[in-house]
Amino acid sequence: MTKSVCLHAAFLRSPRENPWTGGLDPEDSAYPYPDWTSRAHAESVGPFAFDPLLDAHGRVRRSANLLASLSFSFSPLWLAWLERCRPGTYARVLAADRDSLSRLGRGNALAQPYGDAPLTRLAPREQRTAVRWGRSDFRQRFGRAPEGLWLPGPEADEEVLEALVAEGFSFTVLPAARAGRVRAVGGAGADWREVRPETFNPTRPYRWLSRRTPGAELALFFPHELLGAALASGKALRDGEALRRSVQARFLPDESTQLVHAGNPGEIYGLDVKGAPAVLGAALRGLEAAGIPAVNYAAFLDRFPPPQEVELRAAAPDQEPAWLAALRPFAESLDAFFAERLAAWLKDPWQARDDYAELLADPSARQADGFLARRSLRHLKPAEARQALRLLELQRRRLLMLSDGDAPPVQALRQACRAAELCAALGGGAAPDLAGTGLDKVWAREIAPAAVDLRRAAAPLGLLEHLGVGGGPLPEPRSGERFSLKDCAARRQTAPLPGGRDASWSWLRLTVRDGESRERVRAAVCVHQLERLDLAAWVLPPQDEPAELAAAFAAGPAEQFRAELCRRFGNDFFTLDALAGGERLQVLRWLMPDPSGSQPRRKFLDEWAAAVGALRRRGEDGALLGLLARCRESGVPPDQLPWAALARDEAAAALDDFLDTGARPELDRVLAWLAAAERSGLHLDLFSLRSRLLVWLEDLAPCADAAQRDLVRSLAERLGLSPSLSSSPEACPQ
Repeated sequence: MTKSVCLHAAFLRSPRENPWTGGLDPEDSAYPYPDWTSRAHAESVGPFAFDPLLDAHGRVRRSANLLASLSFSFSPLWLAWLERCRPGTYARVLAADRDSLSRLGRGNALAQPYGDAPLTRLAPREQRTAVRWGRSDFRQRFGRAPEGLWLPGPEADEEVLEALVAEGFSFTVLPAARAGRVRAVGGAGADWREVRPETFNPTRPYRWLSRRTPGAELALFFPHELLGAALASGKALRDGEALRRSVQARFLPDESTQLVHAGNPGEIYGLDVKGAPAVLGAALRGLEAAGIPAVNYAAFLDRFPPPQEVELRAAAPDQEPAWLAALRPFAESLDAFFAERLAAWLKDPWQARDDYAELLADPSARQADGFLARRSLRHLKPAEARQALRLLELQRRRLLMLSDGDAPPVQALRQACRAAELCAALGGGAAPDLAGTGLDKVWAREIAPAAVDLRRAAAPLGLLEHLGVGGGPLPEPRSGERFSLKDCAARRQTAPLPGGRDASWSWLRLTVRDGESRERVRAAVCVHQLERLDLAAWVLPPQDEPAELAAAFAAGPAEQFRAELCRRFGNDFFTLDALAGGERLQVLRWLMPDPSGSQPRRKFLDEWAAAVGALRRRGEDGALLGLLARCRESGVPPDQLPWAALARDEAAAALDDFLDTGARPELDRVLAWLAAAERSGLHLDLFSLRSRLLVWLEDLAPCADAAQRDLVRSLAERLGLSPSLSSSPEACPQ
């Protein structure tokens, strides 16, 4: 074949995880999804992994893994979120690379650096770390060394390309405007010819020669600018046939070997241009039928090595954003502290930082012990080992604080705050100086109040336990959650107040675990609830409940008891504001006064909260399911129910349980959740449910018995899938 096509989807924007809790904060603008990462998955990443192919009745008859026909790349943090939160999609991402490796001899996946910062904004040592972490993460996930690296910014200079060569990459992709002059491979100096984007041939790769390492080279691809712009704007994505014609029109009118290619942020396909993944799939199938196969960059390089060398055009100096310039001195002070402290324990602190990606993929205690043992100057004491690991984590936060492209750079400032906390906990004094930058106001308003340490983590955990909606002690932390209860002993009292209200208080003795630092803290938490929204929580050193408090509470009045607690423990108490943003929103939805004064509505919400507590503590979903079925009668909009996401997650968990067991009771539970959601009007994540079922139907159904396939057929039809998916067994995969 002389003509091929390569379309690249680069999923660049890493999930904006809260650096204190490890989770994603709610983002109202992402409605109906809780945050933009979840929405990007549902509208872009997921449809790429599960491109639905319909039957004559408009039902899904099977799904295609569109990533197997695209070149693609994900930031390491995107892949970590998919692995933790959307394992089905994550498995399809890995499968797409394996499939293309089998068909083409080279995998479709490219690596990306760690973090979102354009490499031209990073110092050489920062570039090396970001590239090495991206390479290491890729190798551990895809089981092979990456051949190409997709750059997070449009610019690249000689320093960036030298970093890629040094790390063993074979190629990368740059804008055509970066090509300055070309000549035939091995040509003389006089053979150089100036090129411009409008006269440049983007259908072939070019060879770039390292000035620093004689004999080292990098293949450079320069995508078709007009095609990329048409895709980004959506003009080329109106339908698959139009896109097919647009791609074919980009080939030169000769018989030379050519590659028409374009690369764009993957999130625009679906988020910005609705339905774009399906259009891309239709276009690629049409091109295949026309004799123009989809290939990846590495496979094309195997067949067509660069016939010409290229030199880059001198780039205009990259203007460093003001926020980054303000954080630079802080980053340098963190580096000095890191190198000085770690030099006493490790052979090479900077090499250890570059190798830290090993622990990002597997942070287990055993892996951490081996990591330090191989790099330490001597056997480290447990306290020294913990400090060494925290110093390395400090460097991860420091790298992430350079990655934000938002205005104002809230995420960068949050990472900077977390880095400053780690530095202070280790005895350092580094802190960002933001005076006069305008960022100091953002820091005071949004960043500092959101910081959470072990002591502050005890307050929200105690508040949730008092309210009865906490998860209780866990043997191990939940994936993605930094703080959790190791153990908890609680005593709670309630007393009636005038007007049908209740006052209550709890004394809790608990142990809070920090999954990041592996530290624990024991504390006593005293919680007093005077009104539905008036809660106060004191975090105290571990101690038994003062015997006289129970009598003082029983004697009342409630206001006097609050004053007594303030006298004993001080006025430095926590309120509902101590809860993380997502959890606080759910508690407020439950406890906020009802403007209509509806008692049935209030009773329903109280019952719903009790059912949430039962689910979180004991895994019992029966009460939640029953309440959802009669939600409409209570007058509460189902999608505005507190912890509605738990109901959606439970429906997905019920489906997973059925697919694992094939048991009729589990199917009945799935159908009950679907019926309750339909009756109440709760919007389930149908894409997630369908994709889970499609994986089973396409990959595992041949291994199931006829009875189980019959059970699945009714569920497939309920979810809008073609019953033919589960009707005919094929060979069971070995």
